Amino acid sequence: MGATLTGEIMYPLRTALSIIIALTLALSNVSISVAERAQPSLTRPISIDLKGERFENFLRIIAETSNMNVIRMEEISFPLTVRLIDTPIEKALDAVLSQYELVKRVDGNVIQVYRKSNPALKRPQTTRAYEGRLISLDLQDTHLDNAVRIVEEVAGKAVLGKELLPTRATVTVRLIDVPWDQVLAILLEQNDLQATIDTHTIQIKTAM
Repeated sequence: MGATLTGEIMYPLRTALSIIIALTLALSNVSISVAERAQPSLTRPISIDLKGERFENFLRIIAETSNMNVIRMEEISFPLTVRLIDTPIEKALDAVLSQYELVKRVDGNVIQVYRKSNPALKRPQTTRAYEGRLISLDLQDTHLDNAVRIVEEVAGKAVLGKELLPTRATVTVRLIDVPWDQVLAILLEQNDLQATIDTHTIQIKTAM
């Protein structure tokens, strides 16, 4: 078995009714919306027959079939050969991840994929419920500071500590129906950062 990973966020290709509330931003290759979609599920049966396919394509199948977002939290790349018949989605995903020393975290409708060696896994997973407005966004090679600016606009809160953002970091991400505060947490975690949020501000800081 073998497959390919880049560090972008995968997204379900199927949405039920899509109600788009546009947020216009003067940023190239950026769109953002609020969307309605089918109920996410990891228990549906799935059949997969891949030979030398990119791992990215496998994750796209998982995302589309489960109606969940799948994000690779770091660069992972290998060819994948796998054949599964009528296997629950989560079991199929776990089988592939375990073979390649990868693990997942599931939070709401987002699946985050890591190498087992990723230092972020040593940090406790947040137990706080995300309460931000649900957004969908599509960013292509967008500077991280611009991605954070999108969240700042949606949240209506001032972001402090932007000087900690890596100046050359870029983001390629597609997400559907995810709370803005969860989107921010994902973007920051990929860069060893985190945030505290209060009524009026978002404070970026180095991950502990």
